[in-house]
Amino acid sequence: MEKLFYPFTQRRVRADAHIRELTAGVKLSHKSFIQPLFVDEAITEPRLVNGLAGVHVETSETVLQTIEKSIAAGITKFLLFPVPAKKTTQQFDFSFAVNLVQKIKTVFGNSIWLSADLCLCSYTTQGHCGILNEAHTKLLNNKTVEVLSNYAVQLANAGVQCIAPSDMMDGMDALLLFAPVWMHCSLIV
Repeated sequence: MEKLFYPFTQRRVRADAHIRELTAGVKLSHKSFIQPLFVDEAITEPRLVNGLAGVHVETSETVLQTIEKSIAAGITKFLLFPVPAKKTTQQFDFSFAVNLVQKIKTVFGNSIWLSADLCLCSYTTQGHCGILNEAHTKLLNNKTVEVLSNYAVQLANAGVQCIAPSDMMDGMDALLLFAPVWMHCSLIV
């Protein structure tokens, strides 16, 4: 069977490294990568991310320098992970993230593509991706989706080109799928 089937397989395009390079469907380029930007409102100096060698948590000032260096190296796409100083269980204040997006877009404009993480884990006192009931025994999915929707609108209005939801709340993906329609923008989700 092997001999009969062989002419129809793709084995010939895997014969050696040169052929694999020529026929590879995926080509890696720095233009395909998105650089994460972790920015913590509570710090005054950049620090290393535990467990991620060479990756730093930036301040709202040093992130601009990091973006500038990245642009010089040919990287123009970024995913922002804002970490506010104040943690809470409700009444979330997204002004740090919104102001940071506006600041980045004011400095770099359309020379960069900016996406932002959409999650509550860095905003909540317990570090959970969603809002919990008073007893901390149940996730309040609908309330979380409502708050995250508000956050998404604020990020879009601030200037991000993409919302990157990492919260995994039920119904959030469908809501964001139609976000460009109800936000009247060309946002990518």
